[in-house]
Amino acid sequence: MLNTHKYAVLTAMLSAAGLLPMSAMADISFTEGGERLINTLHTHLYSPASGLSSSDEIKLAAVCFISDTKNCSDGMFGYGEEVSGGNGGSGGVPDYDLNDAERCRKEGYGLTSCAAGETPEGFCIYNSNYFARCVCPSGYKTCEPPYYGVGTACGDKYASCEEDTERACKELDSEFTDTCQTGWKVDPNNACEYDPTYGKCCNLCEGYDYTTIPEGYIADGAACVDCNGTSKYKIKINPCDGFQDCGIMGGDTGATTCMSGSQIKYDNCKPCPNLGILSSCPSPFTCTYEECSNRYYKSGCQSGYDWNATAQTCTPQCSSGYQYTCTGTGYSGGSGTACNGLYEACTCSSGYYWSGESCVKYNDCMRGSQIGHVLNSDMTVTPTKQSGKTPIGVVVCSYENGGGQALALNSLGSYEWGGYGTDIPGLTYYDSVAAASQDVASCENSKKIMALGDNRYQAAWATNEYSTEGTSVGDWCLPAAGILNSLFFTYSSINYGLSQAGGTRLEDRPRLWSSSKLRSGNALYSNVLYDYGLDDFSPGFSLDVRPVIGFCQSGYEYDKTTDTCKACSSSYQYTCTGSGESPSGDSCGGKYTACSCASGYSWSGSACEANSCPGYSWSFYCKSDAIDYDDWCLSGSSTLYRCSACNGPEAGFGEGQMCHGECIAYNDICFY
Repeated sequence: MLNTHKYAVLTAMLSAAGLLPMSAMADISFTEGGERLINTLHTHLYSPASGLSSSDEIKLAAVCFISDTKNCSDGMFGYGEEVSGGNGGSGGVPDYDLNDAERCRKEGYGLTSCAAGETPEGFCIYNSNYFARCVCPSGYKTCEPPYYGVGTACGDKYASCEEDTERACKELDSEFTDTCQTGWKVDPNNACEYDPTYGKCCNLCEGYDYTTIPEGYIADGAACVDCNGTSKYKIKINPCDGFQDCGIMGGDTGATTCMSGSQIKYDNCKPCPNLGILSSCPSPFTCTYEECSNRYYKSGCQSGYDWNATAQTCTPQCSSGYQYTCTGTGYSGGSGTACNGLYEACTCSSGYYWSGESCVKYNDCMRGSQIGHVLNSDMTVTPTKQSGKTPIGVVVCSYENGGGQALALNSLGSYEWGGYGTDIPGLTYYDSVAAASQDVASCENSKKIMALGDNRYQAAWATNEYSTEGTSVGDWCLPAAGILNSLFFTYSSINYGLSQAGGTRLEDRPRLWSSSKLRSGNALYSNVLYDYGLDDFSPGFSLDVRPVIGFCQSGYEYDKTTDTCKACSSSYQYTCTGSGESPSGDSCGGKYTACSCASGYSWSGSACEANSCPGYSWSFYCKSDAIDYDDWCLSGSSTLYRCSACNGPEAGFGEGQMCHGECIAYNDICFY
């Protein structure tokens, strides 16, 4: 039961705590007891202003007054609750003898000082030197790795934190470091979580190139475990102790093998064949040392030689330029040093020349002595230009019998060969340039080309239309390949003749079409600026055209169907150039079998001679006779007459008249 004093104290405490207004306390009389106090408190606590709901449980704390020695000890008090553990002394007697310090310590205020950085909190009401706890100043915080406190600590808290990754990493693992020895690095798989540049070092295993040991090799030292945990090795050739290299003999039957690198070694070798017969290896051989015989045997050749195992010989290796045996017709031997019987070039016999590929026979044009001489319009050949003669060409082909072919003084211009893809009946098609170099049939080839009657063959057509003083259309021909080939070998002589005759030098227009063709369809052309002067080209291209004309010495006729000089028969002996003579019948070499005689001339059997006209005379020979003008006779270019008796009177005038006893012959006047 609450007595009057207790009730008053309780209501005052409730009001001071704001749990019950004073006006409500005034309405509750002491006599109504604690029941009404509880109900009134309940009503005010669950008012809307309190924020509590009816589901929240209200429980009043038990209150023990110091004077209630019995009830505060272990008796029943409060609102019907059983409470124990009061502070009263034994038998319900309060501890009135305790001093303030003891009372503070007994009530839990046991601290009188704090560590550096801490401040006291919860002071004892009996003695302020005692307090319940030490707290850190506001703003202090706990520092966690990799951050650490700066300054004085307050327990485990500090005013600020500072990063120290090295310390944090070392605390995680004392082996963590950021510096590794040479050949090692910080293992990214075992690095510090605060700083990946710190961690345990792992071996890069530099020089350890193998993860497995290949056959024929063994580990060279211990394995190295790299940063990925892979074991890696250095290797060396397996020495195969107890095994031997059996060389070309190989192991004996049933022998055990051991791989030493790529070499197979055996524990037993076949018996020694005693191949070694040499105490040293001669040049240019390479030799194998035979251990069982302690001697050498030939097994190959040094660089630059080919090995013939059957003959046990070394043959020098030749460059690609050594390809000619230099034997056969037209060859006199090799030029320069030989290599395995082959030469890079050959020397040729008399009458042959080296074409760059073979010894080729000089064609018939290259044998005469007139090459480079001047051909004149009267078809005579002179060593140089002569006064009174008109040059029309320079001899480029000289036959042994004195004839040949002469090259025009100038190019006619640039023309296509023409007729691409068309075969020319009767024309020879050559297999090679060397073979075509023997072709000297300029006019024969041209005649076969012109027989097609097609001016598509421009080069041949242009030469056929060419003429000069003393020559006619159709006399000139497109030169054959052999004629143009001779230009290369007689270059200086021909250029001298051209200069003498006032022509164009060869190098000024060096590329000239020939009338010869290859089996491939290309036509041959000359270029005196390059070796051997001949090459081939498509007939659709345009090159220069420079005609040739055939000529022969007296007594010979040039045959354009064969390009040769044919000797004339003895019946061709008259030039028919005398007085009153003109050619009659066939000619050969500029001579004829007979001549026609003009009026006033008669053929004597060898020449045309003036008529003798017997009985006829010049008119002034008629002294005493008259002239019969109706009876005359031509004697060469002169007219002869017969004389008749004078029948005119004396002292007349005119023909047939008498004058002083003589006939007047020419219609003269007779003077007395």
